[in-house]
Amino acid sequence: MAGIYWYECRIEEAQRKIASLKDKLDNLNSMKSEVSNGADITQGQIEKKRKTAKDLLMMESRLPLVRSLNDKVQENVDDTFRYNMLSKFDDADAEVNSAIHKVQEEIEEQNEIIRQCRLEIIRIQEEERREAARRESERNKI
Repeated sequence: MAGIYWYECRIEEAQRKIASLKDKLDNLNSMKSEVSNGADITQGQIEKKRKTAKDLLMMESRLPLVRSLNDKVQENVDDTFRYNMLSKFDDADAEVNSAIHKVQEEIEEQNEIIRQCRLEIIRIQEEERREAARRESERNKI
């Protein structure tokens, strides 16, 4: 019986770890969503700057001041800027995905511990039943 209790304690401990890991997984999924939203917002801001640059370009021939403004806006909207900004979000997303994968692996490890403990409990119970049946059989022979 002591063996069963030990396995039951391991199962409870694994279940607590799984609950904690699921909370962590929820937090990571929220973080992933925030990263995605940040990338979408940044992309929107870049597109808005591009539209402004396009509008300024149309007005460029009319006003010399607009030409210098347009040059500044174009600097901020070039593809290198866009790539650098969005690649930061890609890096963050990859990092979050890696953390999510690790947590999912840890959850699977805990589930495997639970499965193994349950199999051991069943094995011990069957062994105890056989032993009890053997004793009963010996008692009946006497």
